[in-house]
This record gives sequence, C-alpha cells and structure tokens, in this order.
Amino acid sequence: MRGWQIDGESVSEGVKVYASKDGGTVAEISADVLQKLSAGEHTVTFAFADGEVSASFTVQDADNPAPEPTPTPGPGGNTPSGGGYTPSGGNVVPGTGDANYTPVWIALAGAAAAAAVTVVVIRRKKDNA
Repeated sequence: MRGWQIDGESVSEGVKVYASKDGGTVAEISADVLQKLSAGEHTVTFAFADGEVSASFTVQDADNPAPEPTPTPGPGGNTPSGGGYTPSGGNVVPGTGDANYTPVWIALAGAAAAAAVTVVVIRRKKDNA
C-alpha cells in the first residue's frame, strides 16, 4: 500500500491496515483520527501500486446521536428472517432467506401422518369385514 487519505488529505498516523484471512485488506481508523473530523459524510481513499479504492463513511455528532434503526421485517412479519434486520446493537444482520416456520411444518407433517394412519386403519377394517 502506498498510502491513504481522508477527504483528500494524507493521513500518516491513526490508520491500521492489514491483510485479512480471505486475501482482502482491512483498515481500522483510530478514534483520535475520527474525533478530529466534523460530523457528516467523509471519504477515505487507499492508494495501492495498481490503483486506488475509496469508500465513504459518516461521522455522527456525539451530542446528537442518530436514532436507533428500525428493524426491517422479513416475510410474514418475522423480523429476524428475510431481508435482514437491525438489532439494538446497531449492526445489520443479513437475512438468510430462510423464512420457513418449522413448528408449522412439523404440525403439518404430524397431520399428514395421522391421516395416513387413519386411511390404513379404515382399509383394514373394510378388508376384514
């Protein structure tokens, strides 16, 4: 890596950059650097030998924090599944797409099994009569 900038200004300290296990690059911006930034949208740019990559981030005012995010309901109103949701910690949990309701499927399987047993018992009674 050749260097990094925040809002077009070079940063020499306060950013920890290292390779991740999956081959990517992870950057951690220290609290000292973030506290020097004004509230609002900022851009960080990382320069590599083969090009640059930029990302934007938002610094919130410590005296006026953002409101708690509202969970995004999944299919059927089941908040934890489907399109993801935001728990009270603020991190978005991605949806798995698994909106199956296991107890309903278990009850349906039980009803089908009971119906099958009933059909077998009735046929046996007819055959023995």
